[in-house]
Amino acid sequence: RRLFPLINKGKNKLHLVYVKDVVDSMIFSLNDDRCLEGTFFIADEEVFTVAQVCSIISKAIGARPPFKLPKFISPFLVRLPYVGRKISFFLKDRVYSIERIKSLGFKPSGSACENLGNSARSFLSN
Repeated sequence: RRLFPLINKGKNKLHLVYVKDVVDSMIFSLNDDRCLEGTFFIADEEVFTVAQVCSIISKAIGARPPFKLPKFISPFLVRLPYVGRKISFFLKDRVYSIERIKSLGFKPSGSACENLGNSARSFLSN
């Protein structure tokens, strides 16, 4: 029903992580004492815009992509009670550096695009 509109034309960036990579990174860190020294971000190699994420998911499940709201509407939406905070999440870039864990030898698996599509199809079928 396309009830998820793209705010700010979906230009904001998201750094996602495939659940298999989360599990693999946990196992990796259990086997390498260097991981005890500080914290690490785990994420895919690629960074997507919200529009790209929605496009990949839409294609994977055979749905139409969400519509793009005009930019001037965003300031009004974030002021709405209850939903404004949730909407503002999509107006911030969420990009992280994974160089620290990669320098220890960990490498995220597969293509982020394929992983996202597979996850969407799996979610839909379950």
